[in-house]
Amino acid sequence: MVTGKHNDLDALLALLATHLEAGYLKLKQHGPAALQAEYAANLYWRNERRTFLYRGASIEGTIHDVDESGRLCIEHNGARIFADLKELKYIA
Repeated sequence: MVTGKHNDLDALLALLATHLEAGYLKLKQHGPAALQAEYAANLYWRNERRTFLYRGASIEGTIHDVDESGRLCIEHNGARIFADLKELKYIA
């Protein structure tokens, strides 16, 4: 009870199992491409022009997708760059 609230661990475990099963069934039925498309559709600032700090330089770019390695695909000056964790920082 670290938070000061009582949590029903059995109910939370059942809820987790339900969500895991739903995700597994979706993957089994539609394949990994469907999960990738759903993930990409929910990217924050997707298809919006933003200013970022990328490898120490200020750039304007548009987030489009995520590659197989989990890197953000960003269009910048007509080219696509792929930013890994902590390589990209939102400025404004």
